[in-house]
Amino acid sequence: MVPLQTPALLRLFWRLSPQTRVLTTKGIHAFGMTYWSPDLQRAARVNLQGERLRYRFRYDPHDLSRIALFQESEWVGDLEAKELRQADGSLRSLSLWERAVRRQLAVAAGEPENHWLHFVHELDMLSQQRLREQKRARRPGSAAPRASDAHATETALDAVNTAQTYADYTRLLTQFMQGDDQ
Repeated sequence: MVPLQTPALLRLFWRLSPQTRVLTTKGIHAFGMTYWSPDLQRAARVNLQGERLRYRFRYDPHDLSRIALFQESEWVGDLEAKELRQADGSLRSLSLWERAVRRQLAVAAGEPENHWLHFVHELDMLSQQRLREQKRARRPGSAAPRASDAHATETALDAVNTAQTYADYTRLLTQFMQGDDQ
């Protein structure tokens, strides 16, 4: 019999972090971010002996915006990275590779390694700006040059003495080939 594809079962196929984490009031800290969910209000923080419980988590290396929290082998729930929450409530997807590249960019820019998240947001802003520029360029009427620009270009080209320019380039090239320093 094939088991049902429940969220808990699917999370078992995510990569298991070798480190355990303690649940705080702010959530779980991993990958330089804080993960939280309303489900954490129900999660136990201490065991029967009064010791703080340690949790394991699994993650998808292609999307670190969400991790799955496990106590022993029981799925507790999914937690979302607060730092990757966008204004519309969605999560910005971030791969493990992207995070590593942003950390390298931070170090190369002379920033502390833990400032890598700034480079993620900066790249997002540049991408959004580029998309707006592309949309603006595709608007009707903006693709074709204006008549005044075309007229100014034609006037400037007419003013260039092409025969003289060609002769100057030929003279310079001949001098270069002969090794003259004149």
